[in-house]
Amino acid sequence: MSVDLLGGAERGRTRPRGFTDWNPNGVSLALLAQVREVLLEYYLPLTLRQVYYRLVGAHGYPKDDRAYGRLGEMLNRARGAKLIPVNAIRDGGGTRIDPESWRDAEQYLHAVRSQASTLQLDRTEGQSVHLVPICEAAGMVRQLARVAEQYGAPVISSGGFESTTEKHDFAAELIDDGRDCEVLHISDHDPSGAHLFLSL
Repeated sequence: MSVDLLGGAERGRTRPRGFTDWNPNGVSLALLAQVREVLLEYYLPLTLRQVYYRLVGAHGYPKDDRAYGRLGEMLNRARGAKLIPVNAIRDGGGTRIDPESWRDAEQYLHAVRSQASTLQLDRTEGQSVHLVPICEAAGMVRQLARVAEQYGAPVISSGGFESTTEKHDFAAELIDDGRDCEVLHISDHDPSGAHLFLSL
């Protein structure tokens, strides 16, 4: 008796995979030019959603599910054709944790020396206020962190505030710190953003 390990799933026609040639024209070429403009405006990587909303706001791109899907397909093709750097767009998804190990003692010592050369002491030491930027969009955390780290401020995505554990851990961190906390709340001015504000 044979066992269907795939649960009836079959491979149908799929989009091109991996690095493949693509020569966009017309509408796709114009959209690609607008996407490149957006990528030049911001710290990278950006999420598909960030690119989409910037196109809607700055370039009059349609705001509907079909247009969003079309943009996602175009970005996949453009990245596969190396017309946009693959790492310019940050896809959500998997988590990876590698075990900490070293090829030999010399590799470990090299890593320690390298880390020591970029030592940064706590820049908030002696300040009366603990500053914490919190942004609604998880995709913005990396961009904000590139600025905030210069001032010793952490950046938190508000997505975690749906979690009781995250709220508890944040409160415990503030209690341990002992200073007043000032939150820079960065979100959309809509019911979801207002809910975060009230939650805080």
